[in-house]
Amino acid sequence: DIVAALTHDWLRIPVEVTRNYTLPNWVGEDTLVVCCSYSGNTEETLSCLEDAFDRKSMVVGVTSGGKLGERLIQASADGIRIPSGLPPRASLGYLSIPSLYLLQKTGLFTEDIDGQLAGAVNHLMSWREVFSKDDRENPAHRIAQEIHDTLPVVYGEADGTAAVALRWRTQLEENGKIVAFHHELPEMSHNEIVGYENNPNLLESVSVIWLKDQDDHIRTQKRRRLTQEIIGDMPRHQVTVESLGHTKMERFFYLIHLGDWVSFWVAMHHGTDPTPVDKIDRLKSFLSQ
Repeated sequence: DIVAALTHDWLRIPVEVTRNYTLPNWVGEDTLVVCCSYSGNTEETLSCLEDAFDRKSMVVGVTSGGKLGERLIQASADGIRIPSGLPPRASLGYLSIPSLYLLQKTGLFTEDIDGQLAGAVNHLMSWREVFSKDDRENPAHRIAQEIHDTLPVVYGEADGTAAVALRWRTQLEENGKIVAFHHELPEMSHNEIVGYENNPNLLESVSVIWLKDQDDHIRTQKRRRLTQEIIGDMPRHQVTVESLGHTKMERFFYLIHLGDWVSFWVAMHHGTDPTPVDKIDRLKSFLSQ
């Protein structure tokens, strides 16, 4: 999703993210299928890999090894090997940046990303010093303090920060161990906005987080402002988080980095170790049986 959002204005062909066990019916010999699995053992990815082989699609794998790495070698298929030993959610850079270069080097876009990525690295390193401090001057700490005992709902913009909103949601769930939800503008203003009406006692436990970027469509910006006014104080908090950086790459990874730190501080407020994902491990164990 991050790769699709970052390259949305560059690519001359569509990108579709598949999270199921089979590929869309239109996938064929002229389709590039990129199979991403950090461990190499994600069963949906392995199923899609075999589906792609059956359809004689062009296949590339991005993985640290596992069954995906073995199957790529067996099939003499292209693969990008990334470092192992990390939780998958701590490997976003290893999973996304090789895919960016893959699309660039296949000629699907000509944008020079070297300088943008270097700028993003420096940008994140400077903000890391801020986000890691245990004090109220740290925006990540401050947001976490506000939302840690609520149900966060994160909103981004379609084809843009909606991908970051998904990242915020999953990091709050995996690191903070709290349930969160996300949606996107302008779509939420056609339906979800009406949900801020009944069950006011439940809405008192909701925090709304708006992700804002300078490239948001001018009508989306207006929708966001008006929606904030309309739902008013129905949720406990409304938090607006603005991306910072000179390039889209810097701004997107800034928002991702901030969200990751927010999820860490949420875990700290709950006295929870953010690393283990016991329920996921239990589910995988049951599925393997």
